[in-house]
Amino acid sequence: MPIRFLKNPCLSLLLNTLAACAALNVDQIDKLSRLDPSKTDPADLRVALVVPKELVLRRGDASLGHSRREDGGSSDNQDYALEVREGGVSDVSMQDHPSSGETLYVLALSGADAKRLRVAQGKATRNSDGRPRERDGLSVNVSGGCWRGHFPAGRKVMVNAWMQAARGTDYFPLLSNHDLMQGLKSAKVTALPACAI
Repeated sequence: MPIRFLKNPCLSLLLNTLAACAALNVDQIDKLSRLDPSKTDPADLRVALVVPKELVLRRGDASLGHSRREDGGSSDNQDYALEVREGGVSDVSMQDHPSSGETLYVLALSGADAKRLRVAQGKATRNSDGRPRERDGLSVNVSGGCWRGHFPAGRKVMVNAWMQAARGTDYFPLLSNHDLMQGLKSAKVTALPACAI
């Protein structure tokens, strides 16, 4: 389930359904469009995921991708495992989450990965006018996790995602009521693995 965003999102925000992008209101789209991945401090990035309580996430079950594409040239893509952080979210925009039957995960980069990403951001080449010659992009990918108990056939796994780009700022929505299983259909995944006891 990739959630990607570049400097110019809802044109560039690549979600699995157009409805997910349409669900963002004008204020949310404005916040997302002002996010510049090349200037975002990786140590400050936080991703909040609300998932069914049966879905358990651990380090690496979600990752942050960083891509750089030169004008008319090749691209470089790196993935960084996201770690589960203790504690919740005090942000008023998230006060109704999680609801009964859901779990809130707050994810962040490890200190070492935040440094690696900062180095990658610093390698951006610039034109003579000082503007970046490359386009930076960030993506959030959920590709793992296990299910407490037997996974029912045809079960939908609804995921909601928010991001905080800097400490002390509000979380803004990335994804609303997205069925993770719908996104896994292309990989022919019909059930999540049971958690080891």
